[in-house]
Amino acid sequence: MFDDNPFKQSQVTFLVQMHTKYMYLEQFIEAFEKFSSNVVYFEKEGSRTVESMPEDLWQIEIYFEQEPDLIQIKKEIILVAEALNIDYPEVLISTVDDKDWVSETQKNFIPINAGKFYIHSSYYKDNFPKDKISIEMNAGRAFGTGEHETTGNCLVALSELTHLKFDNCLDMGCGSGILAIAMAKLWNSKIIAVDIDEQAALVTGENVKINSAQSIESGQSNGYDSSLVRKNSPYQLITSNILSSPLIEMSGDAYLHLKKDGLLILAGFILSQEKDVLDAHVKHGFILEKRIDDNNWPVLIMKKPF
Repeated sequence: MFDDNPFKQSQVTFLVQMHTKYMYLEQFIEAFEKFSSNVVYFEKEGSRTVESMPEDLWQIEIYFEQEPDLIQIKKEIILVAEALNIDYPEVLISTVDDKDWVSETQKNFIPINAGKFYIHSSYYKDNFPKDKISIEMNAGRAFGTGEHETTGNCLVALSELTHLKFDNCLDMGCGSGILAIAMAKLWNSKIIAVDIDEQAALVTGENVKINSAQSIESGQSNGYDSSLVRKNSPYQLITSNILSSPLIEMSGDAYLHLKKDGLLILAGFILSQEKDVLDAHVKHGFILEKRIDDNNWPVLIMKKPF
């Protein structure tokens, strides 16, 4: 079981790291998630180019409260590398001071402007833009603080829907809960926020309290297969900022749990994966309402027609 406080840290944590190209990121993340729910992945500094994104180098980090079985981890990584027909990536293990890692990351988090939103950490003490909606989001062990284009572009997409009214929304794959909090602040509507990662659901709960977004109910769910998701279905708006494979796999469920004339925001994939994601949803009856693209990370706003 996870501690009720997801930010409570032990003095020393074991860190396992590896690098891989973006095109292989998804497969390695799935392998790492067999060992720990605390998986962090990010693009290496200076590697962002639109043309070469699939070749760009990404770093994956997993954190353990106890010393991990590195031999077993390496065996799993070798299986992935062999399946992809690539060289076995080097896996490094080290120890880090949890307190320093969390606090320093939060202190160094630079506020972000995304659409109508201003994302900042609890350490930010300067004046907030009066024309922006403030969201406090400390960097932690769940994806989505607004730094990455996928999250930022989703916030832009939500900002462009403010002329509409949504009373019942779902954030599928909520990560830190940032999109659920954004929806709650825009429409003060009922929001369900779920993630396959129980730790992410707990982090979302903490961020909901920090941002006084009481209309959000968070929980763990394997896709749409949970009582929390089903009992509140259908939804007028669904956001899903995850990876291409689960988006494709869940396209039918997304259509089933969306109200007629409802909107679905899809993100978390690169330009070369867009057609597969789009085709899967069109096959189930969705139509493309709008497309946003910034730095090779498209966002698709899909509509379930009458």
